[in-house]
Amino acid sequence: MPYPVLLQAAFYDIEPVGGHRYESVTDVYFLGSREIVLPFPPFPGLTLHGVLGWTDEEGEQEAEPEVESVTWDQAKQRFEVWLEHDCGGDLEGGVESMEETFPGWTFELVDERSEEED
Repeated sequence: MPYPVLLQAAFYDIEPVGGHRYESVTDVYFLGSREIVLPFPPFPGLTLHGVLGWTDEEGEQEAEPEVESVTWDQAKQRFEVWLEHDCGGDLEGGVESMEETFPGWTFELVDERSEEED
C-alpha cells in the first residue's frame, strides 16, 4: 500500500570561514517541501537517500537526510515529515533559483535576517 508523504526542511544561507565554522548565517531562510510516496509508513530515523540532490564538488551527495518527526494529517490523508537537519549552503537568488537547484521541491521564503554564529 503506498503512503503519501509531505517532506519538509528548512534551508538557509551560510558563509563558511573554514572547516565547520561559519562566519554568519545570512539573509534568507526557505521552507522547502516535496511530496513523495513510500511503500511503507515513514518513521523517525529513516534515511531518505537522494531527496535533496545536494552534492559536493566531486558530485557526491553531501546530505543523507533522516526523518526527525512524523505526524499524520487526517484531513489530507498523508504523513507530514520534518527532516532531521536544516540544510545550509550558498542559496543565492530567490525561490525560482532554489527550485532549479533542488528539482522536485517547492520553496517559500520564510524569513530574511542576519545573525552571527561561532
